[in-house]
Amino acid sequence: RHLFISHGKEDGRVPVFHGEMMCDTALASKIKHGTVKCWYPSGQITVGAVKTTEHAVAMLTELDEWNHRMKEFFDRTLHL
Repeated sequence: RHLFISHGKEDGRVPVFHGEMMCDTALASKIKHGTVKCWYPSGQITVGAVKTTEHAVAMLTELDEWNHRMKEFFDRTLHL
């Protein structure tokens, strides 16, 4: 089984330790041919004087890196 976990370091809705716990558990129970990739981007948007670090912001603020990591993960795990 293959798993990609991405969780913003400064997520204001779901604390990062949730993603870290998922990653730690997945790594500890990884099967022989499985892969676990974990990424913790900063994920911040500032609009005017307001900074937001809400859930799923990294997909917008770090789009190129997000796309690269997802493509690499699926290429490797789906053998594309």
